[in-house]
Amino acid sequence: MNHWTVMTSLEMLLMFCLLSILHLSACIPVRWMAVNTHTFPHHKWSPHSMGRAVDTLESSFTQVIDNRKKILDENFMMHIFDGFSEEIIEFDEFITFKFKEQTTTTVGNCGDKVYPYGLLCVLSCSHQSPRQTMRQTWSQ
Repeated sequence: MNHWTVMTSLEMLLMFCLLSILHLSACIPVRWMAVNTHTFPHHKWSPHSMGRAVDTLESSFTQVIDNRKKILDENFMMHIFDGFSEEIIEFDEFITFKFKEQTTTTVGNCGDKVYPYGLLCVLSCSHQSPRQTMRQTWSQ
């Protein structure tokens, strides 16, 4: 299959968008908690507490199943683990750094810097048709 055909396919772009949203909102926070959970005994947090994170994911994704537009709601998706940020200071510091302070160079390395979190805003199709979003993304 031609690489150009795959990368310009609306379905493929929307799948990349969906997977990016899931990665940013669920995978990164859960992975960080799983790796660092042994360092939080002073917060009354243990490996058994990870069950709470799984329960939080389940209840959040149940809401997404009930109302599919929620997956494009940045306020909903990016604040799934806010309760844990209040409880574990280090988690709050990580989330703040990862999504507000850390920057990366763009593809093509032309010197412009973007927030990885900001890509979610560009790719989400919540307020316009997917084709309009795709045209705007490619024209930038």
